[in-house]
Amino acid sequence: MSNFSGGVISNDIEMTKDVVLSKIYHLIDKEPNELISSLKISGVKISDTASKRELIDKSIDALYSNKLFQREVSKHIAVTSPKFSNGSGDLMGKLSGLFGGGGDSEGGSGGGGSTTPQVTVGADPISAIAGAIGSIFSFASAKTNKNAQKDADKNKLIQSLLQDQEKKTNWLPIVIIGGVLLIGGAIAFVTLRGKNN
Repeated sequence: MSNFSGGVISNDIEMTKDVVLSKIYHLIDKEPNELISSLKISGVKISDTASKRELIDKSIDALYSNKLFQREVSKHIAVTSPKFSNGSGDLMGKLSGLFGGGGDSEGGSGGGGSTTPQVTVGADPISAIAGAIGSIFSFASAKTNKNAQKDADKNKLIQSLLQDQEKKTNWLPIVIIGGVLLIGGAIAFVTLRGKNN
């Protein structure tokens, strides 16, 4: 969440988008049942045993066009926040100012022009984050070909999965083979040494 708020506060749309994609990746990799539940609540048809690839495809498609899914993702982002309140006005004000919702922003652009997405951000944290997510993904698709942007986001998540699989080398077979070779070598040494005496 701190990266999400950092992206919002610094008006860094790409950073904020990367945080959302990172949260989707986390859900795919560590909490797929939570993601499947969020997709179903959002009206997306998906199997309870969906593959990681199917989760990537459905999630990215829903991020670009499904407001209910954007809200579900915002709940996951808000839950990971140790401190998310409207008390200081800092993040909530930035969300409102950055995405054109008014509020007591300390410097959000308020929308306008073609460089900042516009959306009315709700007063509660979930609505504010959902509004930001909707704006970011609508803005990203407006700047480029929507399908090309979706494909780029899907590829980013697939690359993350592949990199993590490479990191998760299963050392157990290597240790077992090494142990067997060590024991076999010790037995051969004792046997050959016994024959030479």
